[in-house]
Amino acid sequence: TMFHRRPLLMIMLVALVATGSLPGLARAETFIDLYGGGAFPMDSDTTITGPNYIIIGQSSYKDSFVFGGRVGYYFDRAVPWLGLALDVSYFKADIDLPNGAKNDVVPVSLLLMLRAPLVQSPEFPRGRLQPFVGIGPSFVYSKSKAGADSDTSFNVGFDMHLGLTWMLTRNIGVFGEYRFSYVQPDYDLDGEQVEPEFGVNHIAAGLTFRF
Repeated sequence: TMFHRRPLLMIMLVALVATGSLPGLARAETFIDLYGGGAFPMDSDTTITGPNYIIIGQSSYKDSFVFGGRVGYYFDRAVPWLGLALDVSYFKADIDLPNGAKNDVVPVSLLLMLRAPLVQSPEFPRGRLQPFVGIGPSFVYSKSKAGADSDTSFNVGFDMHLGLTWMLTRNIGVFGEYRFSYVQPDYDLDGEQVEPEFGVNHIAAGLTFRF
């Protein structure tokens, strides 16, 4: 929805401006990645705490779409295989029951990026084929709605990307990636404290722009 896309775009633009204004980055290779694909939450335990009871049971989730983007840079001349990035995405982790809770998840991840410059040539000095890894903490906003009640949660999670980029030109490329994200939010719903675990496998593809 537009409600979710506006914060995504604003965060990406602010990060890009901040990245470009940092001193000493004239020798860095800045990039913008845009991607979309599928998110596949794994079945996991949910803890429900009431006034006089605690229930732990396994929750099953529906598959979802995912979309998002990254902005960042590789250090290029100094250590061209090393970089930093800010990744923002949106996906759902809805309970797979007719009246199950509906969960919106927005991770904002700070990633250490590593790449291997393969198939180098004068036209592609950084490599036309670039396997990459991104790993780091994520700061996750999520919202859960169960019946007429809803609650939001802000938590620290984990994010890992493993992908492969193929540069079509020196400035434009395509990539595919596998991603694993994890967070354990907590919600206050109908007088109960609900603590699910969102361990999610993602498969995505997208475009990368290099400057």
